[in-house]
Amino acid sequence: MRNSIVAAVVLAVFLTLHLGAAQQGGPVPVRALSTSATAETQTDSDVLSARILTARKDYAGAANIYERLAKENPRDPSYLNFAGIAHMQQADLEGARKLFERATKIDKRFADGYNNLGTVWFSMKDYKRAIRQYEKAVALQPNMAPYYTNLGYAYFNRNKLPEAMEMFHKALALDLGVFEATGRDGPILQDRSISDHGLFNFTMAKSYAQLGDAMHCAVYLRRAFEEGYKEMAKARSDPAFTQVLASSDVQSVLDQADPLPAPLPVTLPETPPATPPNAPKT
Repeated sequence: MRNSIVAAVVLAVFLTLHLGAAQQGGPVPVRALSTSATAETQTDSDVLSARILTARKDYAGAANIYERLAKENPRDPSYLNFAGIAHMQQADLEGARKLFERATKIDKRFADGYNNLGTVWFSMKDYKRAIRQYEKAVALQPNMAPYYTNLGYAYFNRNKLPEAMEMFHKALALDLGVFEATGRDGPILQDRSISDHGLFNFTMAKSYAQLGDAMHCAVYLRRAFEEGYKEMAKARSDPAFTQVLASSDVQSVLDQADPLPAPLPVTLPETPPATPPNAPKT
């Protein structure tokens, strides 16, 4: 009885599909629909395999899968993007650059592709070109904190501190923990290579201070001190730190890095000894 009901339902669905299609001029390609679903399932399986290979640090294997998927899906830039990331993990900067460029040609609004292309130029220490690509990514997706941090690092390495500070502020406004985030298996690359760690950490402390975040400010001040930054005393006089100077965490770091001079002892003027009342006058 149950089998008969199932068979009847299947037949009804089949007839409905074909009758509906006949009214529109032809039969429904049932086999094509099934093939499409199978292809979709296979693609998902391939992507999962590539991610597993990436987790195992088999970047060459992952790149092969993503590049094959890119050929099978020539209008989807995401596979080229992931292939480029796999090439970056193998230190193949030139190969990665070509893949990211292809991705942005397929979709001129593909922000991740521009960001990752910027990271290639950043790794090559061509910060001017990196900035150009990061700016394109920011213009397309202005709500992505990692784009701003990347742009800030590029400005920092060009000794453009005001511009770097501005980008770091924008990143923090979107995500207060963006600088604490670790690497992940995702579509966005970040390069945090810097030339002067002490100055960078002091700059970050200043950024958090301006937001009134004393805890993070103290963390980065301590890092700056540990990196040997020589101008820690600036934190006491720079107006940017005004909001956090009352914090015990901040004061603790500054007292260690730049102790205030001990106050001079107060000395009272010596008073002459009292003259006895019956003492002869001299």
